[in-house]
Amino acid sequence: MLHGGAYIPGYALNGIGYFVSKELRPFLTTNFQVLVSVFMVFFDFPTFQEKAIVADDQVEKSERIKFGSFFINDVRYCGMIDNQNTCHINYDNQVVSQEAPEFEVPLHVITSRR
Repeated sequence: MLHGGAYIPGYALNGIGYFVSKELRPFLTTNFQVLVSVFMVFFDFPTFQEKAIVADDQVEKSERIKFGSFFINDVRYCGMIDNQNTCHINYDNQVVSQEAPEFEVPLHVITSRR
C-alpha cells in the first residue's frame, strides 16, 4: 500500500487491509493493492536480505521499508521490518512485534511451461 509516499507491507482479510505506519501505528483501509498471483523468478535480487525484502528499492536507502512475516496463532501474517530487524504486524488493530525470523518465500513449483 502507498502510505505517506512509501510502499508499506501488510495483509488483507475480508476486503480490509491491515497495516502499520512508519510511526508504528496500526491502521485499517479499504484502499490497497494485493499481489494475488504472479510468476516470479529470483535470479539476482539485490533487495533481498536474510530477514526481509525491500518493498521499494527506488527510494533512498534510509527511507526504504522492508517486509517480512511471522506466525500469530498458526497463521503467517506480513508486516514491516524496522532497522533493528523487528517485524511489526497489525493484528486485531494492535501492533504485534517480534524479532524477524529468516525470510521465507512461498513458491509454487512449475515443472513445465506451455
